[in-house]
Amino acid sequence: AVTVALISRGVNPYLTFPIAALCGALAGMCTGLIHVKGKVRDLLSGIIMMTALYTINYRIAGKSNVPMFSMKTAFDNDFINSLPAGLTPVRSLLVILIVSLACKFLLDAYLCTRSGFLLRAVGDTKRPLYCLAAAGIINVVLNLVFVIGFSMSVAGVALATIISQTVSALLVTGMLVREKGALRLDLRRLAFHAGTLKQILLIGLPAGLQSTVFSLSNVVIQSSINSFGSMVVAGNSASSNLEGFVYTAMNAFAQAAVTFTSQNIGARKYHNLDRVILNCLLCVVVTGLVLGGGAALAGHQLLRFYSSDTAVIATGAERLRLICGFYLLCGIMDVLASSLRGLGYSVLPMVVSLVGVCVLRLVWIATIFQLNRTPFMLYISYPISWALTALVHLACLLVVRRKLRQKQPQTI
Repeated sequence: AVTVALISRGVNPYLTFPIAALCGALAGMCTGLIHVKGKVRDLLSGIIMMTALYTINYRIAGKSNVPMFSMKTAFDNDFINSLPAGLTPVRSLLVILIVSLACKFLLDAYLCTRSGFLLRAVGDTKRPLYCLAAAGIINVVLNLVFVIGFSMSVAGVALATIISQTVSALLVTGMLVREKGALRLDLRRLAFHAGTLKQILLIGLPAGLQSTVFSLSNVVIQSSINSFGSMVVAGNSASSNLEGFVYTAMNAFAQAAVTFTSQNIGARKYHNLDRVILNCLLCVVVTGLVLGGGAALAGHQLLRFYSSDTAVIATGAERLRLICGFYLLCGIMDVLASSLRGLGYSVLPMVVSLVGVCVLRLVWIATIFQLNRTPFMLYISYPISWALTALVHLACLLVVRRKLRQKQPQTI
């Protein structure tokens, strides 16, 4: 966002590199301050900062998408265009090579300072840096060979990337094989562990299947939206972009719920579970009320960033009122489902979500929506499905917590 904002104001594109790096360092410093001074867990500190950056980046850039086709960038400016014509096919690669080497030398210099030695004392950062640097150099060299020498175009760039990443992976693997201590990788003992694999699949497969079915249901919903014409489609797209900011903020607490509940289950600290779940619910409700309610109330003003057409703004505002106005229900649903996953029940929230969100919306479109084909009747299916699914998730969570309380006296 900083780079785009500066370039759009005529700043030299190469000058934007250190400025953007400085802004990134400031964001990292803020994360550290939240963690150290605010006594906030490291994971949650990163979530808080990333959520804040969505709003900050949007404010800096001015809108969600900024076209740069006519702007001078690091790959297309007066200096690059003045290079000999023979270097035209590799101008972009030369810029990448120069920037990569500059970053490598700067990091090498920093790691040799006092603070760099302190950083290396808490973890091996130098060898991974060398592997990444080697992969970057190999990638650039192979790009030159394949694109210029063999005229392979895009296929050559893809092949160079694959080879360089493979080399980097082999270098890291070789280091782990020669490592001593707990980090040593013994290839002869490398195998699947049935218990661990089962746990991974029980958690990962339901979540992946749920996302797949969600996508299929969204295709059906989008086809219904398309039937209302281009104005409604444009307003729906603009509203969806704004909803993404609210959802990202609320989803952070859902991710925190699954992380902290699983940690407390692993530590057998069952007495902390209710506090974790309640805190996540409280945070997501406040976030939904503030951000979701704010987006619903200021819908017309926010949608002007995307379109100046009053018809598009009106249709987008209608969706914002129904979606963002009740978005806290979606947040509550996600936190309850994530809490169940953190407690070790991954299939249960998947089934409930598929039936309560996907199947219910499809049935709604096939029945009630057909009786009154309006955008309102389509959008209202979202908060209804969120509320019903959240209630079922809550009932399941209460049953699971009752089972855990029965185990509690035996484990504490």
